Amino acid sequence: MLMLLPPLFSGIRHGNDLGSTVCDLSIPKYLDFLGISGWGWSVWTAAGLLILALWYWLTALFFARLSGVKKSSLFGKGVILWWSTGVAVFLLFIILTCFAGKEVSRRIAELEKRFGRPLTAEALAECYFNGRKPDAAFWERWEKNQEAVSPFPPEKDYSAFATTPSSVQISADGMKQWRKRFKQYNGALTEWEAQFANPLPPRPRQYRRGRLVHLLLQELNGLRRFNRIQLWRIHFALTDGQSEEALAAERRMKQGNQYLQQDSFLISALVWAACEELRLSGIEMLLESGKLPESMLHRLSAELAEQEKAIPPLLERVLYSEAVLIFDTCDDWASGEYSSVDGASHASPRALGGFVPQLWWYLRREMANMAEFYNLLDLSQPEKKPAFRHPNLLASVFIPSYLRIATKFDRLTARFRAVRGLIQAELYRRKHGNWPESLPDLPPDPFSGKPLLYRKGECVQQVEVLKQAGDTPPPKGRFFTDAPSKWIADKELRTIPAIQVWSVGPDGVDNGGFRPDGSHCDDVRALLRIQP
Repeated sequence: MLMLLPPLFSGIRHGNDLGSTVCDLSIPKYLDFLGISGWGWSVWTAAGLLILALWYWLTALFFARLSGVKKSSLFGKGVILWWSTGVAVFLLFIILTCFAGKEVSRRIAELEKRFGRPLTAEALAECYFNGRKPDAAFWERWEKNQEAVSPFPPEKDYSAFATTPSSVQISADGMKQWRKRFKQYNGALTEWEAQFANPLPPRPRQYRRGRLVHLLLQELNGLRRFNRIQLWRIHFALTDGQSEEALAAERRMKQGNQYLQQDSFLISALVWAACEELRLSGIEMLLESGKLPESMLHRLSAELAEQEKAIPPLLERVLYSEAVLIFDTCDDWASGEYSSVDGASHASPRALGGFVPQLWWYLRREMANMAEFYNLLDLSQPEKKPAFRHPNLLASVFIPSYLRIATKFDRLTARFRAVRGLIQAELYRRKHGNWPESLPDLPPDPFSGKPLLYRKGECVQQVEVLKQAGDTPPPKGRFFTDAPSKWIADKELRTIPAIQVWSVGPDGVDNGGFRPDGSHCDDVRALLRIQP
């Protein structure tokens, strides 16, 4: 029985202290001493089962002699029936496993036909690099520059400023202190920004079979933080009347976001959407300044239209990447061993598949169901829900809520179109001398199919009023951290003269872009304050 226990703990052989923490035994050290991995656990388990069967037979002989009965009486019809049933079930699931394997191969072939490329790590690497050459030296400098720039780290005093400048109000003295802190990092920030003057090269990645799930995307947090910093660059530049510098900051945001757009992992696509939302806020600030040349307004409108067109192929690449990631993990299990983050090999369900074929059959059925799901799903048309249910365990864990993800990108599409509507209004103002009372040629709302809505006049905006508070800890949940801060923020609703273009949002209910009482509203709005 002791020989049958180690395979259950082989998954933590080189992991953390989970084994010793849970059962207070030195199981990881014990397994290191054995030095077994992969299919070796099958041999070990087989030996354990043979010893168990031998012990079963020897105890039968012992009790037969002790009681003075024949050995055959201990193996009557009941025992034979149970053993025969076990063998029949074993053979049945072996056969079912073979049929399930053929079904998996067929459905994966259909999925590869849909994507036009094989579901392999090598093909995913080609999708990411796309003929581009990785530059390790560039990203080493990028990491050093990023570490040197930290104007609002979560654990320090200025985390409250990691927000959109147009929605923040602070006293002149407070803004002076914040700008002084911001300038402390100007040298390092300038070096970091210089790396965004041209398209970012791909970061070196090792797309290897069985290792995709361990790929680390360290640049994602840095790119999002860079976008937040550039928003303040735009704000300070516009305050100083340097519209060219403000526009340069928006161009740097675009370069960084294009790098994310070329990736295919789901998390990268979600970060790209968040960073594009920040860039759109920067464009709104540029529009409020009224200092952009007309040629740049037309250029920005055309760029936003192109970004919108890039969303459907991006979502298709995300589906492909997720399918490769999931089936690579399943194939890793199917190989008899899987690799942890540190590269160590551990036993997988397939290593014991010869003894418990039910598990192996179940894994293949899950793979077939997931392949069917990915073949039916189309994120570019989320309203067409696939007629598919995945109640099984692995499918429920692995497959995220793609319909929610599609809705998120529909919201981004609505924001792209709303900002284009603001540009349209600004062009009208420059031609006619005043803001339009209505905009008849607005793009369609992706949620209603009708034109986006427009308003000129009083609009409601939520403002973060930042105040100095000494060492008083901020109210729980207000910032990114509950550590003591010099700044606290109070949310205030204000009615301001502005123009806005908005979408009714996923619920299809028009809330006017923003509810006057500040309650939850899923409308998607672009706002241009007439008097910032």
